Order: sequence, then C-alpha cells, then structure tokens
Amino acid sequence: MRAASENLVPVTLGLGGKSPVIVERGCPLRTTVRRIAYGKLANAGQTCIAPDYALIPEEHIEDFVAAYEAEVEKLYPNIAANPDYSWVVNDHHYARLSGLLDDARAKGARVIEIGTKPGSDAASPSRMLLPALVLDATDEMDVMKDEIFGPILPIVPYRQLEDAVAYINARPRPLALYFFGPEGPGRQLVLERTTSGGVTINDTILHYAQEDIPFGGIGKSGMGAYHGHEGFKTMSHAKGVFEQAKLNFGDIIRPPFGKLFDLLVSYTKTLDGAQLELGSSSGNCPGSNRLVTLRFLCAQGGPAVEALLHLGLVAIRCGHVEALPLHAVGEVILA
Repeated sequence: MRAASENLVPVTLGLGGKSPVIVERGCPLRTTVRRIAYGKLANAGQTCIAPDYALIPEEHIEDFVAAYEAEVEKLYPNIAANPDYSWVVNDHHYARLSGLLDDARAKGARVIEIGTKPGSDAASPSRMLLPALVLDATDEMDVMKDEIFGPILPIVPYRQLEDAVAYINARPRPLALYFFGPEGPGRQLVLERTTSGGVTINDTILHYAQEDIPFGGIGKSGMGAYHGHEGFKTMSHAKGVFEQAKLNFGDIIRPPFGKLFDLLVSYTKTLDGAQLELGSSSGNCPGSNRLVTLRFLCAQGGPAVEALLHLGLVAIRCGHVEALPLHAVGEVILA
C-alpha cells in the first residue's frame, strides 16, 4: 500500500482474517461437518478463506467433535502417508502453528488431534501437522487472536443465535462467513446483522469460485472486490470521451458576453424556483466591465447546479459549489 500510495495507484486487497462458521440447530450434522472439514483442511488450512473457528450450539459440541473426527478420517484415510493431505508451507509456520496448540493446552483448552503423526526423520523432518480441534477456547489464547492459516479449528459454543452474531460483531470484520442452516429467520438474522467480505451458505470456500459474484474484503480483511463485472471495473479505467457536435451553443458562454448570454442566465430563474440577482461592478473582476452574481436559493438544488456545471459557470470543490473565475461570477447558495 505504501508503494501504491507513492505512485497514486489504487489497490484492491483481500487480506484474510478469522472467518467464522455458524452452525444453526437442526442442520444435518454429517453433511455439515464434511463440508466444514473440506474447507478447513484444503491445503491444510492454508487459504485466506478457510474457516477459522466454528460456532456450535452448546448442546451439540460433542456430537460435532465425533462427526468431525469421522469425516476427517474419510477425507484423508491414513493421513500420515496420504498424498492428498498437504504439509505446512515452511518450518517457521509449522513452529507457529505448533506453538498455538501448545499455548492453548497451557491455558486450559482441550486439544484433539486427529490421526497419527508420521515417523520422525532427523534428516528430513516432516511438516505434516495433524488436523486439530480446540475446545474450551478463550480470547486469551493465541489461537483466538490472529488468523490461524492452518489445520486447527477452535470450537466456540453458543446458546442463542443472537449470541453467535454478537460474538462475530465484537471482532474485526472477516473476509468470509459461513452459515449452515435452512432458509428462515436464523439465516436472515445472520445475513442482515453481520458484515463480511463474502458469505457461503451451507458450504465453505466455494463462493470464491463463483465468477459472477464479487470477491473481496472489508475493514481489516481487505478493500475492494474483483471477479466478474466487479473485476472488470476494478482492473479497468473508466475513460470519458467527449466530442463536440457540429451544431452547439458553446460560443454563447464564451467571452465577449452579450445579449444571448444574458438571456441564457435569465433563463436559469425558471430552474427549481431559482432567484437571480444582477449587479454591476467596475473593479472586482480584472478585465471585466461588470460582475454578474448568480444567487440560487433552491430547495433541492440539483437541476440548477447541474445547469451551471454544464455551462461551465461553477465548479464543485471540497463538497462546495464555487464560481469559476470567468467574466460572469456565480455564487451558489443551497438551502
């Protein structure tokens, strides 16, 4: 962003963040968990839109844990030797993710690792990190502070759906939000009362693959959007091109001003009930013989101002309508 600002180049950023999953009561558990596990463990959780933590009804926590373990085993059987399961990208991030688990254990969390770790080889150490669930996670734990970007899924219980919404809204706006639940007031509540870069309903991460909907972040998760029509607009410059017609009235508004110009100015009195005051001065405008003051007292303002902008008599600077330094000086006052 510093390099972009130095060169006045606009940017579109997708920065990630802690993207939540909300599971509403009554969801088909096995299907829901399989789709969450897929989104969480694709590339071992090293995607910017991976589910970061799951909000689960408090009475369904143990059922969710059992279902998640079973679905991970189905997705990646014999995970230690499974070529479909990714390693952590480098030693630094492997140590960082291992440290998140150690910190959670030290602060009272229950950590459940799924599968068997591969054998240790000193000559070629493995960076394969087992999928893990973190139960009883609290805000004091490092795993709940920053984006995880790895195969670790904290579980946060909730009593009412409003509590889950409040939990999300108390934190920075995420790049993605995932909701599992039927069409109804619960889904509507989440969509209307949360803010995120994008949403997938009853699945995870697949909104990114839809080329006809915008993708991007908001707040700390990024700015701007691309894909589809929004991508074309983001990556393009809208260049306006004006060609003057052969027959036009441009000469009327160019000096030296005469009767036609005075008639044109007088006509603006009919726009939005505008009032026109004409005066004269000998010294306020260098090189001019008179000062024309246009004073518009408009309830709406729009059409009268647009007419003057079109004529080139006024300009908008810093949100205010100002007269251009022409022979005719306009002063526009909006009610």
